[in-house]
Formats: sequence, C-alpha cells, structure tokens
Amino acid sequence: EGFLSSLHPDDLPVMRRAMVEHLEKGSPFAVEARVRKTDGSYLWVRDVGAALRDGDGVPYGLSGAITDITEIKEAEEALKAYKSRLEEAQELAGLGSWTMDLATGCVEWSPEVWRILEANPASSRPSHEAYVASIHPEDRNTSVDVFGGAIAEGTSTERIHRLLMPDGRVKWVRDRVDTDVDLDLDG
Repeated sequence: EGFLSSLHPDDLPVMRRAMVEHLEKGSPFAVEARVRKTDGSYLWVRDVGAALRDGDGVPYGLSGAITDITEIKEAEEALKAYKSRLEEAQELAGLGSWTMDLATGCVEWSPEVWRILEANPASSRPSHEAYVASIHPEDRNTSVDVFGGAIAEGTSTERIHRLLMPDGRVKWVRDRVDTDVDLDLDG
C-alpha cells in the first residue's frame, strides 16, 4: 500500500485493475500513473512488472521497473494543446491542411478539409482520389496536371479552382502543394 498511497486518486483504480488483471491472467502489467512526490507535486511514471511466483504458481512478490515519463507526458499535452489551437485557427480562417505520403499513398486531412469538402470522416477515408473527384470536372484535368507536375519536380505550386459539391453547388478554393523530398539514402 505504500506505493499505492502515493498515486494520484484518479490513477489508483487504474493501477488496482491492472494488478488484479495481472494476478488473474499472469501477463505482465504496464501502467502510466501520477505519483505524489514528497513536496506534494506529481510526476508521471510508467510502472511495468510481473508477480514473482513460487513453484505452485502462488504470487509471493513483485518485480518491475518504474520510469519517470513526466517530460513525455508534458510534451504530449503541449502537442495536444497546439493541435487544438491549430484546428481552431484553421476553422476560423476556413483554411484546411493535408498531407500525402507519396511512398504509401496515405493521406491525412485536417478537420477543416473535411468541412470544406463537406465529407464525413466517420463514413469515408481521406484519399487523393476522393479529393480529385471533388474538383469540378472542367478544372479537374488541369489541376491534376499542375499538382502532379509540382510533385514530380519536387516544387511548390498554387492554383485556384472549383469544387463541385454533391448537391450541385460550386465552391472556389485556393489549393497549394508544397513537396517535401525525403532523401532516404539507406534504401
């Protein structure tokens, strides 16, 4: 109970559940929790371990390690706050951002891109093909050629073109492509 009494009250049930599950199933446990320091402040730790068992499988002790992950947790929180501010700024500006990994074809859209395209992230996946399909048919080939050329040359370009919404409305957008080239010399 010494260690458990130093846990943040919100983390105590999580630790207890992990320990009970560990003792029942026998698999090692890993828990992230806040631990109270002697000055009353808290630090984040990752506690991993396993029960020591006798020849009959009865636990008689614990063996494990505790690692201070406070800096990691603080960085995660700062990143989360930054992402939230960025999303709010994009929404206020009506500006979305997207990325595409040219090697894998994996595409990510910011929440504002979803709103601009009036697409539902719960029922579709972001893709280059979905975006191209949303471009007005009269602008599509030129847009694909211009952006494809920038990607092929590793340059940047910007183009104003129309999107055709499913209900027939037209939206004008400015689209910019910045190509970042990752020179992986190891393969």
